[in-house]
Amino acid sequence: MSEAKKSSALAFWLGCATVAFVLMLVAVGGIMAWMIRREANLGRAALTPPAGWRDSLRARFTLPPEVVRLALPRTGDADAAELLGIGVPGGGLDSVARLRIFANNHVRNGEPLTPQDSATMRATFADSTLDRFVLAARQRRYEARLPDLDSIGKELYPPLGSGPKIRNLSRVTRASTGLTLRIRARLERRELAPARAEIGALFGVAALMWHGETTYFGLQVARRLVGDGARELKRYALVARDTAAAAQAAVLEQWASRPRTRPYISFTYAYPDTALVVAADTTLPRGVRAEALRIGVTGSALSSLTRMIFGPPGRALRAVRALESDPDPAVSRAAQVGDSTLTRLEQLGIFRRAKLALGLVRNR
Repeated sequence: MSEAKKSSALAFWLGCATVAFVLMLVAVGGIMAWMIRREANLGRAALTPPAGWRDSLRARFTLPPEVVRLALPRTGDADAAELLGIGVPGGGLDSVARLRIFANNHVRNGEPLTPQDSATMRATFADSTLDRFVLAARQRRYEARLPDLDSIGKELYPPLGSGPKIRNLSRVTRASTGLTLRIRARLERRELAPARAEIGALFGVAALMWHGETTYFGLQVARRLVGDGARELKRYALVARDTAAAAQAAVLEQWASRPRTRPYISFTYAYPDTALVVAADTTLPRGVRAEALRIGVTGSALSSLTRMIFGPPGRALRAVRALESDPDPAVSRAAQVGDSTLTRLEQLGIFRRAKLALGLVRNR
């Protein structure tokens, strides 16, 4: 083949390669433009929820007024969380706790009590540690501690890091199980006044936790306490023939029996803007707001390929930074962690963000 033909063939193939490269760039650019436009549309849609959406959310996470009316009067200034042993290691399912659960299930299901159940109920009736639960219900303060947020600038929200730690609430659930057994024993003995006071303690601790807990799990425990109190109030109403108490128990039992999933805030990572709107709603409990803030931060970082490449959107950073001046100190402090997380991700650069995303995928 002559030199002229070789040069012509080389030019032809170089031209083909150039055209193919240009077509590939156009295709990639078109796909990226479509993804960015789609993400912008999703963000605008998420910032304008459907009519009535917020009302449904607030109705679900509004504590019934009957809980506060039935709670014990708050006369003390001690920290209820400290009296309940929240965050203290231990308090797991030991042999005593298991026996109380068995006895509680037998009583709840109307099954005959075993000799062990009867012995467990007698021991529970004389358990002075349950008086701390009643004492906690009479306190005005419930201090929310966030030891996991003390490392602002070092920790990242999940799934980008260890995230907020769920404090140990097992002592609360153990005490509530023991207290329900003691209430039933009092009702069998027709000790109506002490039984009503301890029912009020269940509602009192539930109200404190509902407004004070910083995690969604804490709200679930509070909802369980309301359910326990409603069931015991129904028993009390039968023994005391109190129709007003029976009506209140029916309302509270229905509220507490709602599914304990996370509707309205379990948004996919495609809707972090909506989650941040929820986090800014001061009418909601701080546990819901903190959960929505976590979802909003992680979604702003990982909801799509474009966010992994180009970093968190500016609107997410502005929304999180606005929450740093929130009147709730727990939400404000959590927002500082969210701001730190998004800022660090923004500064990582495309390649380091892609490496982080690949590592997260491998670890799942």
